[in-house]
Amino acid sequence: MGDESDHTLHFGYYASPTEGETATLRLKRPAARDELDRASDAATVIRSWLIESPFHRLRLADQALNNLVGRLSKEDAPGDGLSEARQVQSVVSDWLSKFRAFDDQTSHFLSRQYNPDRHPDRPAELAAFKQSLSLEYDLNSAYRFCAKLRNYAQHAGDPLQNIRFSTKEASAGNQVHLSLEFHPAKLLERYDEWGAVVRKELEKAPKAVGARPVLLSAFLSCERAFASLVSSEERRLCEAAEVLESFDGSANEGHPTFFSIGLRPGVPGGGSSTIDVIHVRTDWAASARRTLSQSKDLLMKPHHVELLRVF
Repeated sequence: MGDESDHTLHFGYYASPTEGETATLRLKRPAARDELDRASDAATVIRSWLIESPFHRLRLADQALNNLVGRLSKEDAPGDGLSEARQVQSVVSDWLSKFRAFDDQTSHFLSRQYNPDRHPDRPAELAAFKQSLSLEYDLNSAYRFCAKLRNYAQHAGDPLQNIRFSTKEASAGNQVHLSLEFHPAKLLERYDEWGAVVRKELEKAPKAVGARPVLLSAFLSCERAFASLVSSEERRLCEAAEVLESFDGSANEGHPTFFSIGLRPGVPGGGSSTIDVIHVRTDWAASARRTLSQSKDLLMKPHHVELLRVF
């Protein structure tokens, strides 16, 4: 925003422009710098723990895979299927990368958030997170398999061994069905670093294993570990949400916003104003409360691997 001494800070509301009109800025009152800092700090907490978290990136990768499969499983059959198969392999590889990053990047984030030298009074969040993932690894064969499959995809080859398009007649016309499969025998033939437990499970697995149930089950393990982590940070996230919510107004006023207004001297006619717009992310407060509620609900349910076994 340039030199703060050249700016005055105000709080008000911003109404997005409708078609053919301009945005509306409603300045309500002067604001203090510490108000803006409080709102920014609260937004940073929610952004780092939720909005830009490694789990959120995994969720986006999972949505991208589901969207691609849904788009390809439509009435119009693909051409030769080769380009579509490459898309699927690429998206699954990205999913596996985000799956691995969920562990690595969350662990790095927690180690920086709660460095023992700076936070000796804090519980061992990193140890608790690693323990929750260790539990998922022990209980869920799909999670174990995907942890190894990511290394396979990075070093040995495409993660899927079969991508099959089939067409069947329906009342509304032909429909395309897309099958994604792992072939355990081929995986064992092409790669050695599966580890004793996963190797034995692959040796006992059927000739073809549907990929989507496996990825879903591994994703649910990550979701459960993330829910435990989020629940342990409930106080911090609720405090951040309360700060953001304190700036909210009535729905018809617009979006709560800070306006930093400065003068540019030397312009004919006495200068001109510059306005920097800093929105208060009240929508993130709602997202934080929704995530906390969903995390509690998830942790109250029986462990999902009792309901979904893929090997």
